[in-house]
Amino acid sequence: ENIEEEVPTHPITHLLDIKEKGLEIVEIKIPPHSTTIGKTIKELKLPRRSVLSLIIRNRQKPFVPDDNTVLEAEDQIVAVTTPESEEALGTALRGS
Repeated sequence: ENIEEEVPTHPITHLLDIKEKGLEIVEIKIPPHSTTIGKTIKELKLPRRSVLSLIIRNRQKPFVPDDNTVLEAEDQIVAVTTPESEEALGTALRGS
């Protein structure tokens, strides 16, 4: 029996809604040709009430980023944000 990994068609994957606080936890993957590659988190224009909580990087242990963390292609970022800021967060992280 083959089990195929489900590939999301939406660039932001919802992991958890925290409705009573008006927050959600999402995962965003940095595309291979993103303009954010090589930039530090402090260089990005992240929306208010959005926090990057964890980065999962190929063949490395997941880690908590800081302002000086440099983004790499294919980074999987777990973030806490508001429903209103979700799209802006995705745009800020994926770049163009």
